[in-house]
Amino acid sequence: MTKKTKTPLFFKISLAIKTIIFLALCVLGFLLYKQGAELKQKVETIYELRNIVKNLRANYPVAQIKITKNSEKGVEFIVSYYKQNGEIFSEKEKTFFISGKSIYIDCYTYNFAFSLIETGEVKNFAVPFRIYSDSIAPKNGLALQNTDKKGIPFVLYDESYFTDRFSRDLQEKRLAKFMNVINDPKKAEKLGILRSLQKNAIGNTIDLKVGDIYIISVEQSGGLSMKKASWFFKITH
Repeated sequence: MTKKTKTPLFFKISLAIKTIIFLALCVLGFLLYKQGAELKQKVETIYELRNIVKNLRANYPVAQIKITKNSEKGVEFIVSYYKQNGEIFSEKEKTFFISGKSIYIDCYTYNFAFSLIETGEVKNFAVPFRIYSDSIAPKNGLALQNTDKKGIPFVLYDESYFTDRFSRDLQEKRLAKFMNVINDPKKAEKLGILRSLQKNAIGNTIDLKVGDIYIISVEQSGGLSMKKASWFFKITH
């Protein structure tokens, strides 16, 4: 009978060590690949979102309120929203009525961490979400439809990119991703994108008159304003 040759213990230990090292290198390689892929995706996401913010102007209108009726019972008005190119989103105009003599509008204001500070520009945008008055408390105020079905604020729409269906779908996809990130504190913090999200309220301090138009705008300083439109603005809108 042929005797079985025993493998020396040294070779067994050496093989085990080599196997462990090989497996460790495989795991390390996988982790490095995964980290590299995550880093690449993070950089691409930041680049996309940065371009969206760069397209925002430093001073631009967000919404307008047009007074249509004013009585002792309250005020009737039409709320309209602006697109990024400064045009009214006419399909989303809506008429409201609220008790009181003065009206106020609540907005979410997004301030970005990668604003172009070195050039003196502050990049942010505002989304109106509620209207109340001197008679109606904010918690009982009127809710505003400030986004489309995908949660994209109207002020971010830029129809100059709508050259075809593909371009429109691509922009909507990017804007939906943008809103998903900045509305999630953990995602925004991870990417280092959003500096702050605040609620700001602005309102009128003078008597409201039928035909008056008030423009809610984001100012270059990063704040909000509500100004009565000029006579020239009224006849051209």
